[in-house]
Amino acid sequence: MSTPTVDRLYRLAREHGADGGRLLGAGGGGCLLLSVQAGEQAPLRAVLTAAGAHEIPFVPFTAGADATALPLTTREHRRA
Repeated sequence: MSTPTVDRLYRLAREHGADGGRLLGAGGGGCLLLSVQAGEQAPLRAVLTAAGAHEIPFVPFTAGADATALPLTTREHRRA
């Protein structure tokens, strides 16, 4: 089976219960993040899997941004 296009997957998702979606990433194929009502997820997964999509499970991080290391960008550090 050929690799499905994001446009085709999005169209299929909307036709099979997704409220909407967002394309994330670029260059390496990207990801399609979909909004789906509870109870509609399993049938949508089946349709998209049959079309050649691969699911990447994730858990939203609701506590805001978390950075463990940031580059130094203050004016003083740029002069050093």
